[in-house]
Amino acid sequence: IPLVHVPKPDLAERTAFLAAATDPAADGGFPVPDDFDAEAFARSAQGMGLRQLQEVLLRARDADEPLSPAFLKQKKREILNAEYGDVMEVVEPARGLEDIGGHDHIKKFFADVLEGIRKGDARLVPMGVTLMGPPGTGKTAIVEALAREAGFNFVKTRSVRSMWVGESEARMEKLVLGLRSLAPVVVMNDEADLAEGGRDAAKGDSGVSERRMKMWMELLSDPR
Repeated sequence: IPLVHVPKPDLAERTAFLAAATDPAADGGFPVPDDFDAEAFARSAQGMGLRQLQEVLLRARDADEPLSPAFLKQKKREILNAEYGDVMEVVEPARGLEDIGGHDHIKKFFADVLEGIRKGDARLVPMGVTLMGPPGTGKTAIVEALAREAGFNFVKTRSVRSMWVGESEARMEKLVLGLRSLAPVVVMNDEADLAEGGRDAAKGDSGVSERRMKMWMELLSDPR
């Protein structure tokens, strides 16, 4: 059976949908503040489908809440965690690099990465960074701060392993497709060494781990 992937709407499609849905001249148009910017709102809704955007509009209207970026962030987190919660957690970053004490050499490294992101210079933006250290030293906080400073989505992966044949690969595919739809995104793969092990180590699981690792490495090597 052919597999056809139907992607989430891009920025232009989300913007056009929001412009039409909030048009005051349209029948049944959703009320929005005078300073509502459809493109900025659509940019913040990266990773959401049009039905999910419509759900946000409906919730705002039913709750008599202003359609603000804060309202969108809250509902986006709820909706995407309901959709992808079994393979990843969508998190709203709460702090930036300036809120982290110490780790000056690490913050300097990520400041250079952020500069490369702002300039669009891919040479300064690594496809992945390994943070090593004992628990409680601030590794997750640093990654969260990077996402906040960059203005990117931030997610924490969950284990995709399953005891059922084929389900691990299906969950991995769901994770990869979810991350692609949320891009640009900062991904925290916590304790990756324990979850995946070495690439060349024997797994004894009929090749399941190798197939999952292949999908993960293909994602990491994609410059998009």
